Amino acid sequence: MSIIQTFLRDVLDMAHWNLPVDNEGIERTLRDAVASGRLVPVINREWCSLGRVSRPDPAPPPWFTSGPYDPATQQARKPKSIVVDYDPGGRELTFQTVEDARIKPLLTGTVYPILIDEFGGKIDDEFARRFGAAILNCLALFKPELKELMPVTEQPVVLPDKARPASPKE
Repeated sequence: MSIIQTFLRDVLDMAHWNLPVDNEGIERTLRDAVASGRLVPVINREWCSLGRVSRPDPAPPPWFTSGPYDPATQQARKPKSIVVDYDPGGRELTFQTVEDARIKPLLTGTVYPILIDEFGGKIDDEFARRFGAAILNCLALFKPELKELMPVTEQPVVLPDKARPASPKE
């Protein structure tokens, strides 16, 4: 059902509240789309395949396993950092992991601390959204062609109390 609803939403631009929820509704929607010309059925009689009734669950990425132990190498994982880059030629954001020991000597730039305690000690959806926007905005400072692609809402930077200048005592 969800595969058909996704098709109707993405291909026929149906709003989620108009999506059919039963077989009769799906049939009626598809017949209406064919009758109005928004959907043209094509039958390829030379095509042959075993029927598929559902979309397979996505496999985890090959680099993803949980915990500090890597079952593929049978060794403990080394601590790693993430490097983010933007390739304007391919219009592609990339990230890769690099062992901490190899990247630490290269870290001589400005440090932008993000104190998790200022977000209630949780890394939730809002934290992730703001963190991602901060990373992209920082990257766009050095890759201006990326900034043109970003209609991201910028929020003012609030310094933690420790970094604010002390107010003069009266």
